Amino acid sequence: MRRTLLPASFLVSALALGGCSIASTPAPTPTPTPACTGSQVKYAARATAAAAAPADPTLKKPWNEKTSDANNFDGCAALSWVYLRTGERTEQTPLQIAFFNEHSYVGTALPAAALKPWVKRVSAEEVRVSWSWPKPGENTADAKTWTGRSLSTYKWNAKTQKVDRTGTVPPAPSALVTPAPSSAATPTPSSSPS
Repeated sequence: MRRTLLPASFLVSALALGGCSIASTPAPTPTPTPACTGSQVKYAARATAAAAAPADPTLKKPWNEKTSDANNFDGCAALSWVYLRTGERTEQTPLQIAFFNEHSYVGTALPAAALKPWVKRVSAEEVRVSWSWPKPGENTADAKTWTGRSLSTYKWNAKTQKVDRTGTVPPAPSALVTPAPSSAATPTPSSSPS
């Protein structure tokens, strides 16, 4: 019985044509991308917001990451938000809105916390915030009767890498405390950007 030996180059060519390779090069390791949502991501967003957002001097308490709300956080959106609380969960407790560009904290909606904010997503890079607040003479303990309203739109500006705001803002919560009868000025909402 006679055997024919084939040259090694023929064997390599046949393996290559058949989809096999002798020397394998490892595939590049993909760079992990952060998750957009999920409980761990939202926990991290609450912790980041509570640590990064400036404390509100009128509240005299730090932000509490455990009572803050990150249900609307989306690490893949150009603009998303976390509601910051100091610990209480009442209608009269001022809240701060901390904004994120993807996973990066980029600032707050207002310099100070405000009463009753509602945030509604307009697009991946834009949200609308409305506030309800008591006008002078209204019962500050009954949020359902408040007639003061403010509305602002916040949009992520990719060129400046900042959040742009248009619209009106509510008065600072400290301005809403009913003053003792005197000639004190009546607080009014500001229409200038903060």
